Formats: sequence, C-alpha cells, structure tokens
Amino acid sequence: METKQPLSSKRKSLEERLLAGCIKTEGCWIWNRSVASSGYGQIRLNYKNLRANRASFMVFKGEIPDGMVIRHTCDNKLCINPDHLILGSCKQNSEDMVSRDRQAKGIKNGRCKLSEDAVREIKKSTLSCSKTAEKFGISKSHAHKIMKGAAWSFIK
Repeated sequence: METKQPLSSKRKSLEERLLAGCIKTEGCWIWNRSVASSGYGQIRLNYKNLRANRASFMVFKGEIPDGMVIRHTCDNKLCINPDHLILGSCKQNSEDMVSRDRQAKGIKNGRCKLSEDAVREIKKSTLSCSKTAEKFGISKSHAHKIMKGAAWSFIK
C-alpha cells in the first residue's frame, strides 16, 4: 500500500512562491503573476490577497509595523526586489510621489474636464470668471483659481 505525503509538505513557502512568481532583472524583480486593479502584484496568504511587495518585504526584511507602508525606490509597482523596498509612513510615500512627479495631476487625473490647452486659454482669458466657467463647463470658483494661478499652477 502506498503512503500519501501530508498535504502541508506539498505546499511551497511564501518565499518560494514569491521567487517563482517573478522575473529577476539586473535591478527590479518583476512580479508576473496576479495583479490587482491598483497595478500592484498580489499573492494569496492565509486565504487573503496581499500585495506582493509587502509579502516580499515581510519575507526578506521582516515585520511591517501597523500604519506603515512599503515604498518603492524604483517607482515600479510590480517590483518585489527587497533592495528596492523601504518602510515609510503614508506621508513619506506621498512626498515620494510628489517629488518624482507621479501624482495624478492635470490630465493624468481621471476626473479632469480640461485639457492643458484649455487651461492655457483660461489663464490668458479676459472674460469674467462666470463667463469663463460657462464657456469651459467648470465652476466659477475653479475658473477663478485657474486664473489666479492657485489651480493648474504647473501649466504656464
């Protein structure tokens, strides 16, 4: 009679699954398995989805304290190379995004109603805020902020 291996011995460790699920390049280790709608890799752990970069950090660097996030030094959401992952606060992560010009501003923002050319036209407009807002289908306050340079300040 043949003996069966216990189920637990057939299961791969989280480290083995991470390493099997990525392609190592000179720099980044690119996750090539399941990807969430956020664009980050994901892996199952204890019947829940976990971001692959968080799993990599936990396996290769240790515990992630409550309230902390994993920041990528390479700006690649699919990278799980522990050398590219650092702990940080949400504030630090946001500062990274702004300093690297990766925030969804202007036309990168999915809710944006204006093109950059329209913003340039608004900035040069001699119409009132009300007429400008009506012409471009935006609020008077938004038209005012654009005309005064408080909104879309990165557009010259």
